[in-house]
Amino acid sequence: MSPPDIRSDIRQSVQWDQRDVVLALGTALAIFIGSTLLLVLLFAGDDSDEFFRDATFGGVPAGLWIVAVQQIIFVFAAWRFSVSKYRLDVRTLGFTRAEGRLPYLLAFGGWVATLFAIVFWQAIIGWIGIDALTPEGNVDEILDFGGNMFTTLLVVGLWGPVAEEIFFRGFALAGLRRRFGDRAALVLTAGLFALFHIEPTIYVPIFFFGIVLGWLYLKTNSLWPSIFIHVIHNTIILLTTILAE
Repeated sequence: MSPPDIRSDIRQSVQWDQRDVVLALGTALAIFIGSTLLLVLLFAGDDSDEFFRDATFGGVPAGLWIVAVQQIIFVFAAWRFSVSKYRLDVRTLGFTRAEGRLPYLLAFGGWVATLFAIVFWQAIIGWIGIDALTPEGNVDEILDFGGNMFTTLLVVGLWGPVAEEIFFRGFALAGLRRRFGDRAALVLTAGLFALFHIEPTIYVPIFFFGIVLGWLYLKTNSLWPSIFIHVIHNTIILLTTILAE
């Protein structure tokens, strides 16, 4: 019997499930938290913020290295509990071609909807007057810990979106949909995606963006449209913040 055609229906090729997603998430968090704590204990001393901001390795600030390594760990965990564990083609993680222009037009439209949702959310919390939900400049914090514009854009604008799409859409969404179905898996992975960004004040906009990115993956069976628009989103936000300073 010939293997299923990944390009026509990637869902049939996915063999990992919710247990693998939980194991991968736990493994990635354990490795990342453990290695970060070890790094802080060995080098940071009493002021970890100063260490992340000022210490450099190869001319790149420690904070930016940690962000990049964090993404590598999550990609490794996704690969280990999917492609490696079940001896699958790497395309099963979503690296299949999205045919034509329509997927990318959908991606652009979803991104525009995300921008409107962000503005709408900020208007709501401003009208209600809940200061605790007001975004606190998390992009500025990234830039404080980042290096020059090139390295920051490379890590946060390019590598970050690629790694996050591999883990949350190509791996987590693909695995969870086998157990929970498309809609529930979409909501669950969008929630995980929001929590992954740590800052509670941006959970709602990030959750909506996660819904859009997940919908693109389910619609196209490809990571490329979601990677495309995720890179654009992060890059524009970074450039806008950098140029505004």
